[in-house]
Amino acid sequence: AITSIFYGEVSNITELNNSIHYSLQDPLGSGEEIDEEPLVLHIRTGFYEDSHAILREIASSFEALFENKSENPRMRMYLKGNIVTVTLSGLSIHWRADSTLAHLGVTIPIRSGDTVAIPNKDYSTDTEPAFLYASIIEDSYINGALSRVLSLVPIKYSYGWSFHEFSTPSYIPISVKEFSTITFELRNIHGRYIPFKSTYNTAITVNIRAINTNLTSTDLS
Repeated sequence: AITSIFYGEVSNITELNNSIHYSLQDPLGSGEEIDEEPLVLHIRTGFYEDSHAILREIASSFEALFENKSENPRMRMYLKGNIVTVTLSGLSIHWRADSTLAHLGVTIPIRSGDTVAIPNKDYSTDTEPAFLYASIIEDSYINGALSRVLSLVPIKYSYGWSFHEFSTPSYIPISVKEFSTITFELRNIHGRYIPFKSTYNTAITVNIRAINTNLTSTDLS
């Protein structure tokens, strides 16, 4: 059974959702798009505390991209209360299911001249369920398929380190008679690895309890 987990920062913007698909607009004001195919801008991956922080990163990335070019597109933002108002000038942002725009909860493209209100979601309070797999335990059925799931682990999005202790550990039978190593995998509900920041390590403490009551239990970490 897992008894505790100590882990580092978890990214909410990863290589899977950090793309911005955009087109430049006719500088003469006709509204016609210059680009036949959408261009792609990738923002920095990592943990962002709220929607406003992500939008600031998008705006600064566009500013840096066009700093020394003839085009002069703009993305302006205004935060009031819990709403971020975004206005585009000289560019349009296309909607894609795997884009940063979709991650922000926007369901339509934003064209040049549009003003869109986006709720400023606080990601630092998010907790995501994750499955911890262990190589030495017996298979069990998860969603109709056999898998070696040791436990469901709540993963918190926040800066720095996080710690979770299991008050009532759940013991799963071991499928081997002896072992020298245990392989663990921590995946989200979609089967993808939890995107921990690479500069942090993860520490897992497990307890192995003997069926024979004359033997003692062992903690491993």
